[in-house]
Amino acid sequence: MKTVSDRITLRRSLPGDEPGLKKLWKTVFGDTDEFIDAFFETLYEPGEACVALDGGGIVSAGYCLPGVVAKGRRCSYIYAMATYPEYRGQGIAAKIGRRLIDDAFAGGAEVVATLPATESLVGWYADKLGMTPTFVKGMPGAEFPEKWRRFAAMFSGPDSGAPSRLSAAAAPGADLNNLIGVGWEFTFD
Repeated sequence: MKTVSDRITLRRSLPGDEPGLKKLWKTVFGDTDEFIDAFFETLYEPGEACVALDGGGIVSAGYCLPGVVAKGRRCSYIYAMATYPEYRGQGIAAKIGRRLIDDAFAGGAEVVATLPATESLVGWYADKLGMTPTFVKGMPGAEFPEKWRRFAAMFSGPDSGAPSRLSAAAAPGADLNNLIGVGWEFTFD
């Protein structure tokens, strides 16, 4: 018998995927329509997400936002990894995360970072994606595009309780050592 994951296909997001991506986001995270719409209007561009499809419908997704520079290194940021509950536990999110990292490195990023939502996810990102705690959340250090600053200004709020360090992975041949402890101001958590 085939598992659900045998039916899953991955691809980069396309124009027109937004309704399915927004529905998944709302279901998994419960964020307001205002927040979700602002993300798609301010930060998102088609192609910046990897989607998992089952029968043509989006069942899981993750975003990899480019444009950050830390100590002269081009960085991307994995954000909002989401999978419908009935599709969890089959390795779909790990496949998406690996694809996001590989595509970011292929596109010239030297580092990919993320802020795990909970301490328990730090281990998941380390095990599945080879990411280690590196950047310091909420501190100055890395340089951000203006659209990140606009989005953060719209939705700054209390600390979410997420870990204090972002996890990161370096491209082949790159090293994270000189980035340990560098600030990463905007995480949108």
